[in-house]
Amino acid sequence: MSYLDIPRYKEATLILILKTLLLIHKGTDRIKRCSCWLVIGCLLAGSTHSLAQVSLKAHGWITLESYVHGQADEPDLNRSHRSEFTGIVDLYSWKPFTFTLLLGTNTDVGRIPNSNYFMDRITYSLTYGVRADLDRMVIRGDYHHDCIHLINRPEIAGSTWWNAYLVRVGSRGAFNLYLPKEYNSKKDGLWKRWDGRVGAAYYLEAGATLRDGNNHIFKYQFSNLLRYRIFAQPKYIAFADLDQQFWYNRDESTEYKGSLTLNFLVKGESQYAGLFYEYHYYDTFVKDREDGLGAIGFRILF
Repeated sequence: MSYLDIPRYKEATLILILKTLLLIHKGTDRIKRCSCWLVIGCLLAGSTHSLAQVSLKAHGWITLESYVHGQADEPDLNRSHRSEFTGIVDLYSWKPFTFTLLLGTNTDVGRIPNSNYFMDRITYSLTYGVRADLDRMVIRGDYHHDCIHLINRPEIAGSTWWNAYLVRVGSRGAFNLYLPKEYNSKKDGLWKRWDGRVGAAYYLEAGATLRDGNNHIFKYQFSNLLRYRIFAQPKYIAFADLDQQFWYNRDESTEYKGSLTLNFLVKGESQYAGLFYEYHYYDTFVKDREDGLGAIGFRILF
C-alpha cells in the first residue's frame, strides 16, 4: 500500500506527525535533531513500502491499588493509595517496526497519622520510541521523560524530572501488549511457562533544563523482569512477576528496587482485568521508596 492509497484522515495524521517532529527538531541539540530526522526519514520511506501503514492503535493499562501493610520511608506520612494510567498509541507501522507514543500518569494518595487523606504527588511520563515485533521476541528503543510534582508538600529544591534513552529486549509474553494472547497459545511444559526481558537506560545529566533534568543524579539503569505462567485458560490467566531495577549514579552510589507480584486476570469481551498483590521486598530507590510495602490492587489491560 502506497502513501497515496492511505485514506484522507490517515494521510492528515501522517502530515501532523511530521509537522510535530519538525517542531521538536527546531532549536534542539544535535542528537535530538538527528533522531527527529531519522524518524521523519523512516516515515517518508515507509509511506511507499508495501507493508507500511498508519496504525493509530491504542493499548495500555489502568491500575488502582491500596497499601495494606508496611510503612514507607517518610515517618510522618502513611502511604495509602496509588493509581496509574498508561496509554500507548501505535502511530505508524513499517513491519517489523512500529513507532509509538506513550502518555502516563501516576498519582499517590497519602495520609498523615490521625488526619485525613490527601493528594501527595503525581508523576507524568512521556515517551516516544520504536518497537520491533519479531516472531518470538520484542525489542524496544525509547526516549523517555518522567516528571514528579509534590502536591501538598513543599518542593524545597523544585520539581524533579529526568530524560533517558532506554532499550528493552524480551520474549513476547513479558510485554503487556502480547501477554494474554501469548499465554493462551502456549502449550504446557516447564520451560514454556517462563517469559522475561532485560533493559538498560542512560540518563542525561541533570542541569535544571527541560532537556537535561533536575534533582537527580542517575546515570545508568539496568532492569529485568522474570514472569512465570501459573495457568492460562480462555477466560482466565494467572502469573507471577519478579521485577528488579538497578541504578548506578553519577556519584558512584547505587540504588535498587525489587518486587514480587501475583496476578489473576479475567477476560472480558475483548480485554482483560483482574486483581494483583505486590510486595516490595527491598527498595532503596530514593525517588519512590516502597521498602517493605505490600499492596492489593485492580488492573485493566486494554
